[in-house]
Amino acid sequence: MDRTEAPVEVVKWYTHVRKFPALIGRTSDGTRIPGGPYTPTQLVVGAVLAWVASQTSWAWAHFGRVGNVVVLLVLVGGPVFVLGRAPIGSRNPVRVVAGLVAAASSPAGGRINGAAV
Repeated sequence: MDRTEAPVEVVKWYTHVRKFPALIGRTSDGTRIPGGPYTPTQLVVGAVLAWVASQTSWAWAHFGRVGNVVVLLVLVGGPVFVLGRAPIGSRNPVRVVAGLVAAASSPAGGRINGAAV
């Protein structure tokens, strides 16, 4: 008897991936970090902004000791707060900024084999 095989039908099911952000909210002894929990992006941006602010204090630190602390908190805390409110499904803000810097610094004619046209 001649048997013909029926074609195999492949079915694939895809579900939406639910993103749960990595959060840093407690110290090793279990106490809560003030203002936390924080995402790794918030911590990196906060550290970079704090370092930049400390290196450029000559440009902005003209308000006395208390005023300078307030300005520093606004300069560092403001962007960190805004990053914490960014939707989880959106792109990583650090990668967005890196893409903007790469696009702004690339030559207008593009590159061929790594050399500017």
